[in-house]
Amino acid sequence: MATLAFNRCLNTPDIYLTFDNQLQTNFSSGYFLEFWMKLDTMREFCALPTTQKYLLFAPPHSLYMNVNETNLHYNCSTETNADISLVSFSTHEWNNFIIQVQLVSGDKSKLGVYVNFQFSSPDFYLGTISPSVDLSLKGVCFGNSKCIIDGITTNLKWGAAFYKNLRFWDFNTSKSVIQDFNNNLYIYY
Repeated sequence: MATLAFNRCLNTPDIYLTFDNQLQTNFSSGYFLEFWMKLDTMREFCALPTTQKYLLFAPPHSLYMNVNETNLHYNCSTETNADISLVSFSTHEWNNFIIQVQLVSGDKSKLGVYVNFQFSSPDFYLGTISPSVDLSLKGVCFGNSKCIIDGITTNLKWGAAFYKNLRFWDFNTSKSVIQDFNNNLYIYY
């Protein structure tokens, strides 16, 4: 299990993970993007960005904090009403994040954001997304100034955090299996 510490104050190199068409095909019915994150509040000593500091950029999904706020925000760039504060987030602890996307051809797609396994009460849920909206996962980026995913360069200001266990699950995997996996109920060989 790998852990990543990203801190723009320490000039951490940009990290990109992009997905090819085969992976998109494997996630044709949807996906779970899961990871653990803890803010690095002790070592964020450089000048703060003027508006937002990003902690995850995985188009169309992102997590950010407004400067001088303690609220963590989720944003889905393809939906105008999908920019909300995540209430289950704990500032000084490790937090588990699961972004669930169900892609339904010819019907409404669904999007849910779960923090710390609160499956009965998601921090965010949209069950009526038009099938014309592209919710396919393009990649993941951690960067000091820019992220290049799907041929598009996005300039972002980053915060500081620790990350571990970044995983992508097929939508057909149940949330209980993901939780059991995190509780070490499966044996590694």
